Amino acid sequence: HSFPTRRSSDLPSLEPRLSVEYQLSGNQRIQLGYSRMTQFVHLITSGGAGLPNDIWLPATERIPPQRSDQIHAGWAKDFKGFSLTVEAFAKQLYQQTELTQGASFVLNGNTDWQSLVESGGRGRVYGLEWLINKQEGRWNGWLAYTLSWNTRQFANINRGKPFPFRYDRRHDLSITGTYQVNSRLKLSSNFIFQTGNAFTLPSAVHETLGGGFQTVYSEKNNQRMPTYHRLDLNAHYEYLTRKKRMATLSFGAYNIYGHPNAFFVDRVGIPARFERVTLFRFIPAFSYTVKW
Repeated sequence: HSFPTRRSSDLPSLEPRLSVEYQLSGNQRIQLGYSRMTQFVHLITSGGAGLPNDIWLPATERIPPQRSDQIHAGWAKDFKGFSLTVEAFAKQLYQQTELTQGASFVLNGNTDWQSLVESGGRGRVYGLEWLINKQEGRWNGWLAYTLSWNTRQFANINRGKPFPFRYDRRHDLSITGTYQVNSRLKLSSNFIFQTGNAFTLPSAVHETLGGGFQTVYSEKNNQRMPTYHRLDLNAHYEYLTRKKRMATLSFGAYNIYGHPNAFFVDRVGIPARFERVTLFRFIPAFSYTVKW
């Protein structure tokens, strides 16, 4: 489709930022900050069942750029070999864009995309973050956890009530560790645990007089994908080749215990039922690199 796109020079935007840090006794510090940001592209997410389809689209005359105001406050302390950071944040979003209920870029391929989206929405993101980091010794790594809420609100979607954004994740935990066995061999691991994405399932399916089926939707993003988690393991061995070049031999595995994480929910059968689809349970990896 062709559509008028606003250039950055046509849309002057002030983006003030303020950051303050106060040093306390005992290797402690307090951080405060504020920032305003403008984004000239919109992320349009597919919120229903089926293969996920996220599209980035530019701001236009009809669809203005997004804007956000964010504040954060944090506390940090350095220990012997460790650092601990705790931060609270809140972000207000303006001029958000969402696919109108029942619209589809696939099914409405010949329609101007601007008529398929609802603009002028608001969003709210807030939460707490914790980070423990170790950067000394043979053992290194970090543990990060985020507790957050991410909602959107539009006048003509979900009857004007706030609903969770597709990528609203209540819990997000990640643990990364490396161990230097010797000067040549290093082991690493990565564990991820996340609340599943929000998506929309119909509240009812009715049979029509013509023998077909009609779906009825009550709430936007009314369901959650199953919890996502996996463990990745890797080993890296470095050595010098006969020509004195540094080589690295790496072995690893993605999702070592083969948990069936759901990639999307598919609609199958008549009458319709919904089943989760898993793409990759376990993926071995091997690489060999030489520095010239």
